Amino acid sequence: MHLKLATTVLFVIGLAMLMAWPLVWRGRPAPEAPPKELAEFSLRFLIYFALTALVFLSSAICALLLVRRAREEFAEQAGKNLRGLIEGTLRDHGRKRD
Repeated sequence: MHLKLATTVLFVIGLAMLMAWPLVWRGRPAPEAPPKELAEFSLRFLIYFALTALVFLSSAICALLLVRRAREEFAEQAGKNLRGLIEGTLRDHGRKRD
């Protein structure tokens, strides 16, 4: 349950960050601005991009963990179903012999 919530929240935050990039880009200095100002903007934009990528990577990792858990639960349930089927079949054969 918590993993599903984390995956969803991280994905929504990532989408919000993608939609907000024009707000970050709006503070872009003019091309003829001093190099220090351009470097500061470049660093700020790089950090924003890295955080956006990190949020989506975290969301993908959570999704992979969800898939792994679902696969393990499926395999466990399939094993239980198979055992139940075999036991039921053995009981049925035992009744036919009597």
